[in-house]
Amino acid sequence: MASTVYYTHKERLHVEDNVWINHYVRIDATGGVSIGEGCQIGYGACILSHSSHNAIRLMGYKYMEYSFNERIGYILKPVKIGSYTFVGGGSYIMPGVTIGKGCVIGVNSVVTRDLPDYSVAVGSPARIIASTKDIDNKYLHSNTINLNYYE
Repeated sequence: MASTVYYTHKERLHVEDNVWINHYVRIDATGGVSIGEGCQIGYGACILSHSSHNAIRLMGYKYMEYSFNERIGYILKPVKIGSYTFVGGGSYIMPGVTIGKGCVIGVNSVVTRDLPDYSVAVGSPARIIASTKDIDNKYLHSNTINLNYYE
């Protein structure tokens, strides 16, 4: 993990082995965040597990007087990123999203819904444009890859 990563609620953040989280990444683990083995999170990405945009508007100045569970419109949902997934720099992962294993999220994408294993997703909101299995196929003739491929 780079020295400039900023995270909240470390006790709700689970990071497996061989993960690289680049500089200036923000991880809000209020609702829980799980990052699988071998993931790479690019420069300046943001992983959010809560959102107060509805609650603050609905409750006004009384918002801070209530606990998370009492805040009307407050979103608190865990985020899961599957093993060997790459999240491009500047991307945002929104509350409640599950990203499957072996995915690639394009630079500056906004992931607003779940993505199945091996998805290549880009854009805002992120849309699936390919499968990493198709991309990886051209490398599978290598003995090194066959010995270490994560599937």
